Amino acid sequence: MLSKYLHGAVMQKDDDRARYEADLNNYLQREFASSQVLSVNTNGTLGLFYQTTVDGKTCFIKTHQASLMCQQNLRKEAQLLDILYGSELMMAFFSIDGGSGERDFFLIEELQQLAKEIDCNAVLDLIHSTQSILNAEETKNSKEYFDPKHDNLSYVIDQGQLSLQTLCQEHLLSDELFDAIAGLQKPELERQATVCHGDLSDKNILQKGSKLYAIDWEDAILASKGYDYLYWLSFFSKRKYYSQAGILEASGYNNQEARFLMSMIVAVKCMLSWKAGTWRNDSLSFAQRLEEILAIK
Repeated sequence: MLSKYLHGAVMQKDDDRARYEADLNNYLQREFASSQVLSVNTNGTLGLFYQTTVDGKTCFIKTHQASLMCQQNLRKEAQLLDILYGSELMMAFFSIDGGSGERDFFLIEELQQLAKEIDCNAVLDLIHSTQSILNAEETKNSKEYFDPKHDNLSYVIDQGQLSLQTLCQEHLLSDELFDAIAGLQKPELERQATVCHGDLSDKNILQKGSKLYAIDWEDAILASKGYDYLYWLSFFSKRKYYSQAGILEASGYNNQEARFLMSMIVAVKCMLSWKAGTWRNDSLSFAQRLEEILAIK
């Protein structure tokens, strides 16, 4: 989510693409047996991503837009995935000079889409397993590429509050709703130092056999252990859980803190939708989405 919020201001036309794609093909053929770029997709948040084959396996390669921020986020993602799954999945991180500066690439083997929708317990198990590894003493270098200004819960809350203000000014939210959210108890920020995924949705959870894998760690932030769970619950398709008593308890926050954080997350998502002009097709208004969160018991 935050990468979309931040990188929209720095994305630019990639005039050097043809040159570094030729270099990428040369690198793959030199370093990996029988490799070639098969396809390209230009819709990645950080930039382009490619499909290729390595030793008969289908793999994906991500690169980044021509900005230091996007490059750092790709390095962060590659490092976290290597810590989590480097011993069991094919992956590689490498750099190529395409003529206008060094560009990084991250290769990882293809995983499968979820065979069926996962529930709260499965998500909580995945969150616990990834956080236990990334926040262990022996992997404390996992925070090396985190941006101290943006990759934290304080920034999420700041942008959520700014989003609420803007949507109120545009008459998309009422002052009463704004005040109701502002009146909720806020979490203590000084204890938010857990490495969290930051964008945990079903599309970022894949599988190999029966094992689940959390991918796309470019939005990883330092927050609390319960942040990823609340973020997962913030998606439209998870509204079916809102009527379950105590559904927020597993986050570790009290009810008011959890509802406040979910409101901040949804506010930023609403802001992105408003900026992109896609909100007019939504089945629920911004106000209705936020009111549903406020009503969670």
